[in-house]
Amino acid sequence: MQHNIFKLPTVLAILTLAATLAIPAFANNVKNTSNSALALPRQQVRIWNEGQVQLDSVKVTAVSPAVSNTALPATITATATWGSTVFTWSIKTSTKTKFVRLPQTSAAEPAVSVGDILSVKGTLDTSQTAPTVNASWIRNWNSVLINKTTFRGTITELDTAAKRFILVDSGLRPVRAPITVQASDNTTIKRGNNEINFNDLLNGEPVSVTGMFNSATATLQATEITVKAPKPQVWNGVLKAIAGTTKPTNLVVTVNGTDHIVNVATDTAVLNYWWNFANLTDFAVGNRLQIFGTLLPNMGPLPVIAATVIRNLSLY
Repeated sequence: MQHNIFKLPTVLAILTLAATLAIPAFANNVKNTSNSALALPRQQVRIWNEGQVQLDSVKVTAVSPAVSNTALPATITATATWGSTVFTWSIKTSTKTKFVRLPQTSAAEPAVSVGDILSVKGTLDTSQTAPTVNASWIRNWNSVLINKTTFRGTITELDTAAKRFILVDSGLRPVRAPITVQASDNTTIKRGNNEINFNDLLNGEPVSVTGMFNSATATLQATEITVKAPKPQVWNGVLKAIAGTTKPTNLVVTVNGTDHIVNVATDTAVLNYWWNFANLTDFAVGNRLQIFGTLLPNMGPLPVIAATVIRNLSLY
C-alpha cells in the first residue's frame, strides 16, 4: 500500500496533525475502575491513495437515526478539530459495519451518542461532495472516557433547582480542576451518617462524590454524595434578635463581640438553665444563651451555626 500523498489523482491528503483531543488535564490522572492500560489515541485523519480512510478521536456531533443493531444503516456526523480548523465527516454505517467493543463495555448494541469519541476505518465515498466515509469498523472510546470515580472537594456554584454544583479541589487528589456534579432523584445524599436532600447542601461544604465521570466534559453523574459532617462545638453568647417564636426560626446571637446567625430547626432542643424544655416565647433580647451545634460553611456576611441544642441560661 502506497502512502505517497503527492501522487494522488484527486484532492486527497493525509492529515496526521500531532494535536491531541481537548480533554481536561486531570482526566488521565484520576483513579477509576476501568482498565487504565487503554488510552485515547491521538487525533488524526488519514486518507490513502486507494481511498482508504482512518479517523481517530473524532467527536460525534449528530446521529441519524439512532445507531443500534435494529436501526442500521445510520449516518454519524463527527468532527476533528485543530485550533479554529474543523473537519466535519459524514460516517455511513451499514449492517456490515463492525462495532468494536472495549473490555469495559457491557452493552450488546453498538450505541453511539452525541459527544462520543470514535475511531473509524473505511473507504472514501467519492460520490459525495462533502467528506464521507463508508465505515467498515468503528470503535467507540466512550467507555474509556466514562468511568466510575470518586472525587473529594468543596461545593461551589450550587444550583438546587437543577440539582447541580461545581466541585473544586480541596487539596486531596484525584481532583485536578473544577468538575460539574449532576445529581438525580436516585442520588443518595448524606451528611455524616444522616440522609439529607439535595436542597440541604451548602456552598463551601467539603464532600465526597461517587458516580460516572465523563472526562471529555468534566461532568460526573452522581450516585452518592457524602458531606463531611462538621465537628460539634459549644458557643456562649447574648441574644440580640429573634426572628420568630415558632420553630424553625433564626436567632442573632453575639458571641465574643461577633454576631452569629443561629438556625433553630424543628428538632432543635430548646432548654432552660436547669436543662428542662423551654419555649421560644419566653426568650428575650439580652438573655444569655449556650448553643450546641456546628458552624456551617461561609454563607454570607455573618457566620451561621446549625443548633442542635439551645440552652437559655437566663431562664430558671
